[in-house]
Amino acid sequence: MSISLSTANKAELAYDSESDVDQELYREARIRTLGDFATDWSVLAGTVAGSPDRLNEDAFAANLSSDRLQVAVFDGTTSLVQVPGLGKMSGARFASHYLKDLFSDLVGVTKPSTIVTDLNKALLEKSLTIKGVDAGDTNTLPASTGTVVSIDPSDNSLSFAHIGDSFAVVYRESGVSELLTNNTNLPFDARLYDLINEIAASERITHREAQADPRVKELAYNLFIEKNNHPNGHGSGVINGDPNMGIYIQSGQMSLDGVRAILLGTDGLVPQGWSVKNSEDRRAMLDAVESGGVKQVIATKRLSENQDPDWQHTRWKHSDDATCIVLTTD
Repeated sequence: MSISLSTANKAELAYDSESDVDQELYREARIRTLGDFATDWSVLAGTVAGSPDRLNEDAFAANLSSDRLQVAVFDGTTSLVQVPGLGKMSGARFASHYLKDLFSDLVGVTKPSTIVTDLNKALLEKSLTIKGVDAGDTNTLPASTGTVVSIDPSDNSLSFAHIGDSFAVVYRESGVSELLTNNTNLPFDARLYDLINEIAASERITHREAQADPRVKELAYNLFIEKNNHPNGHGSGVINGDPNMGIYIQSGQMSLDGVRAILLGTDGLVPQGWSVKNSEDRRAMLDAVESGGVKQVIATKRLSENQDPDWQHTRWKHSDDATCIVLTTD
């Protein structure tokens, strides 16, 4: 059993971190899996930067081999230390895009959790060649979250591995959807947003103004240290080369029977006031894709941000980078 895929399809899904401008970039392809579980898949992908003045720190990738289809999204995480060897590039940008490129080299690795582990090791190896990165100081390590999904037509199954606050959703023909991934950042974000809300209320200022308060910056710094790959298992995982990352990998497998769509996204894709934990919001995200592609989902999230200039929906920045891959069956 194999995947039938043309070279043109591969070119349409791929992009080069150096030559392609990914401030706003979209790709699409059609893929047919052959054998007992023959399926036609439509693959739509897109990524946009949250600000025209800052490099996109999100990325997406796809592996297309003779026996499976694998897709991934990566969301670089803010660094506490600016690494001299990266120049003006952030560690978040470097990590997400290096992982994107590494992902394509792991086409022969079938298990998503192994892919994430291999990416973690390879990123550390590369990072240690960069001036200013210190293996003894995890705050200097470029880091990213990530979600990987693999489709195996030999048994009509989906397997996944996930770490951080990106997400994967499965939509069934019955109309029911299922969130496969856990956002381990949520309790830490809640603490930060609670402080922003408290300052805004006490100082009678907007949430946007409160976010700039030094107390918020201090808490964000402390939470970064407290949560990222903490060895007690009660933090939040990131891909940065730290062996403790393995504690935080979430993985699973399921049958594709009755599945009509799969959506992967970074946390910045979700419109303000929406939640991937809410089934109606998950449905609305797929509705947007089906009406106008990935561009429509991103337009919806941007509209929600621009209609909330004072950040009544508390957040860390006005507009986050956003990335999405959607696979739908015909």
